[in-house]
Amino acid sequence: MQLFRQIPVFACLVLVANMAMGQSLDQVKPLRVKISNITTLQGQVMLAVYDKQEDFLTEKVVTSAMAPVKANEVFMQLDSLALQRPYVISIYHDVNGNGKLDTNFMSIPTEPYGFSNNNLGLMAIPNYQKSSFLFDEQLDSLEIILR
Repeated sequence: MQLFRQIPVFACLVLVANMAMGQSLDQVKPLRVKISNITTLQGQVMLAVYDKQEDFLTEKVVTSAMAPVKANEVFMQLDSLALQRPYVISIYHDVNGNGKLDTNFMSIPTEPYGFSNNNLGLMAIPNYQKSSFLFDEQLDSLEIILR
């Protein structure tokens, strides 16, 4: 009987220790991302996931991925996104393989790019809120069309 009284205390200690070390008990699941409208079969597709507006289009990403371009569509899987959170996915096709999104003298991208919800700003950076989606149990995949 003494053992059963110690189990809740031990469970609480484990929970507090995990929280102190920054570990989350969030449920996670994979998300499959289809990138379409690829017109040049060279280079790689670069993907970044954001969960905070202040981090949008910075190097402060939740996760990132890269895949070589071998067809007009590329499929990428993000294995451990936490459920019930809003995210924005940013993608660009690094055609020349230099590891960055090339732009012209007006800072307009010269390589194809896209965002979740296929939201593209007109002559401006896309709106974070319009690009945001809630990752929940029903969402298994999404498609981003490069422009």
